[in-house]
Amino acid sequence: MEGRQLRADAAKAAKDGETAAETAVREARELATQTADARYKPLVVRSEASAAFIGAKAEVFDKDGEADPKKLARLLRLVNLAEVEVTDDGTITGLADQVASIKTDYPELFAGPKSPPRPKADGSDRKPESTRPKTSAAALAAQLGGG
Repeated sequence: MEGRQLRADAAKAAKDGETAAETAVREARELATQTADARYKPLVVRSEASAAFIGAKAEVFDKDGEADPKKLARLLRLVNLAEVEVTDDGTITGLADQVASIKTDYPELFAGPKSPPRPKADGSDRKPESTRPKTSAAALAAQLGGG
């Protein structure tokens, strides 16, 4: 932020004594910088936001353990790019605050502590079926993978 302010002050001071050619070059540089920021800032912020959401335990994975692009896109739409700033050295400011506020506003999108599943109740007085093989041949088949 300070670097941009210093450059802005230097640009104002330089504007006073510059020629038409220098003005054109300066304006072209400013336009190129704005274009590059507009083009690459969303990509960088989305990449970092994806990592931040995964780090915050957002439920973006499907049953197979792979990231679901639709769930991730839903979370990324909640990020306000105007409030996130990418500095000259590549650090991103304002993203952690947004992820924290999204986590508090939409807790259903994030994994919470889950209790272990309760066993199903069965009203009968039957004993549960044993998981041990019934015969020695079945035990050998289970060890060899024959089930």
